[in-house]
Amino acid sequence: MYDMFYTNMMILVVFYLMMFFFFSFHPLILGLILILLTFILSSLNFVFFNNSWSGYIMFLMFLGGLLILFLYNISMIETELFPTNFIKMIKSWWWLFFLFLFSLKESFSAEKNLFSLLKDDYMNLFIMFKYWFNVITFVFLIFYLFFCLICVINVVYLNKDKGSLWTN
Repeated sequence: MYDMFYTNMMILVVFYLMMFFFFSFHPLILGLILILLTFILSSLNFVFFNNSWSGYIMFLMFLGGLLILFLYNISMIETELFPTNFIKMIKSWWWLFFLFLFSLKESFSAEKNLFSLLKDDYMNLFIMFKYWFNVITFVFLIFYLFFCLICVINVVYLNKDKGSLWTN
């Protein structure tokens, strides 16, 4: 029951953020909402499938895509102010605040304490590196991300003369 409650709360927050996504128009707010949605969905992926690698890879892919979108928006738009409507903002954040308070009420009545949760996470991390396949996958992921970093640096360096962000 403890895990199902938090799973249902995360799903409610995902639906709330998706509805909030339609009411905001500024690229920075949309990017922040996408980062939060990706983090929550990767957490749900871990809860449902008990596999943290697929959620981690999904989060990194979305973060890389958002970085590209952020650079594109920065290069295309001029500096503009946030369209602030504080009444709408306060109304929308109150729902999230009440969801958070409701989840805190349930967490204090749960039977698991913090130390057992920390011990379980430590043991899962130890088991992850116990088998060689996981270590090889981890090293391969490090080399793949390093290779992607080198490729992006080369593309940016080659396009430097074509009018990118770093022109003087």
